[in-house]
Amino acid sequence: MDLTVDELRQNLDQYVVIDVREAYELRSGKVPGALHIPMGQIQHRSAELDKNRKYAIICQSGSRSSSVAAWMSQQGFDVANVVGGMSLWIGARHPVERP
Repeated sequence: MDLTVDELRQNLDQYVVIDVREAYELRSGKVPGALHIPMGQIQHRSAELDKNRKYAIICQSGSRSSSVAAWMSQQGFDVANVVGGMSLWIGARHPVERP
């Protein structure tokens, strides 16, 4: 399932947001409250996640998050890919949390 940045913003309380970018990419900010699990760690850290929750996966542009969302869906997670990623989130002037 795909989710626009505006849909995520309107329904933020319904999702656990996972930012799969690398640590250095977080300097530009992240969705407030988002968990940071880099793409390369998601398979090893998926046991930390609750399959009863809904997840929104975000990266910089939507490419890496699409791959992670597809994998998580195959593992039985309720997951959506945030189309356009942080580029569109920041471009839409949605709030960001900075490290």
